[in-house]
Amino acid sequence: MSENKVAYYSNMIWDLDNSDDMHLVLAQSKIDKDTAENMESAMKLVYEDGVAKEVIWMKDGEYHGADEARFISFPITYVDYPIRDYKTIVLDAKGQHFLGGEAPNDFVMPTSICNAPFVYLGKLDCQIEASLSWTELDMFHIVCPIHADMDVMFLDYKNPNHPKIINKEKVDKYTSQYEALNNKDSIIFEQTPFSFKNIKLDLTNQSEIIGNIGAPSWVQQELIPRCPKTGNPMEFLISLASNKLVELNTSTVKVVDEFMEHYVNTFNFWHDGVLFVFYSPDSKVAAYFIQNT
Repeated sequence: MSENKVAYYSNMIWDLDNSDDMHLVLAQSKIDKDTAENMESAMKLVYEDGVAKEVIWMKDGEYHGADEARFISFPITYVDYPIRDYKTIVLDAKGQHFLGGEAPNDFVMPTSICNAPFVYLGKLDCQIEASLSWTELDMFHIVCPIHADMDVMFLDYKNPNHPKIINKEKVDKYTSQYEALNNKDSIIFEQTPFSFKNIKLDLTNQSEIIGNIGAPSWVQQELIPRCPKTGNPMEFLISLASNKLVELNTSTVKVVDEFMEHYVNTFNFWHDGVLFVFYSPDSKVAAYFIQNT
């Protein structure tokens, strides 16, 4: 008699394969049933006799028709990964985490000669949020040249208040679509408090969700960076979505193209994309990259 197992994931993955990389993706994407049913999109995977047999797509809490699991070469086997603590970022006047704001006085921004300036995007209090204790950090400061044409950027957080670029030679060559920008510009967003909440599928909350922790929901291909120091896969830390809820405070950017003004003067990643941050507590290295449709 066959034995069936069921697992839920925070991504809709078309082609599954019994590879180390795919197991890393599933391990970092596993969520519980209630979370999956409250996401805009998720995946239910049915395993039969230890092998993925059926994929059921989930959209806005609704289950859609089942498809036979597809594989590139070898059928993926069942592994009982721990369930990730998926939480969303919701603005909250009493929140103890912040998006935007000025960098603290004792914080030193990374420096680069690329065309785009580093922007201080906020801070996570990893002591208050229990599900972030794995970082072994007190505070994580989010900084990124969000207007650069970047791929994966690595920052060394050995000193959490003075992150340094690891792949600096590559970062220094980043260009930008915004011709009026230069690395001396200053872009500061309003300090905006937020909290982490369990996701609930209703229109009000969905419109207020501006990111998440716990499990990644990739916009394009599944990508788990490997630490340039150790070669080990890194852990998903946070994603931030482009939004109009975090407002601009001050900017020295001289806007010469009205079409581009929206993207320079709003909390925006690559034309309404999503910023992903991964982290390795062993090496104290963070990886940043942006995906959009």
